[in-house]
Amino acid sequence: MNSVSDTRRPQRLLDRHGQVWTWNPDHARRPDGPLGVYEHDGTQRTAAEIELDGEPVIEVRDPRVVAGRLFPTPADRVRLGDLVVLPGKGELSPVVGIYRDTDDPAT
Repeated sequence: MNSVSDTRRPQRLLDRHGQVWTWNPDHARRPDGPLGVYEHDGTQRTAAEIELDGEPVIEVRDPRVVAGRLFPTPADRVRLGDLVVLPGKGELSPVVGIYRDTDDPAT
């Protein structure tokens, strides 16, 4: 049974290794533990465990992210036109500009 907090819980999380973890409210991490766990390829983790192992964690909302295969890429290897996952939105977006940390894109 889903609780009110389950409806606000991210349904999918993406870790820095490119793995998508899907929320399953009917499974528990341990037999005597509370229901609700994230799963990936038969592995179960809590949100805290995913964050400890693969920080940062991004909520995934775009179905293309779930259906595709993701590759963690260092920022200096990202190129114009590459599809990246937007951390604030959890969806795919093409890279339209690349700026150094010292550059001000507004100028």
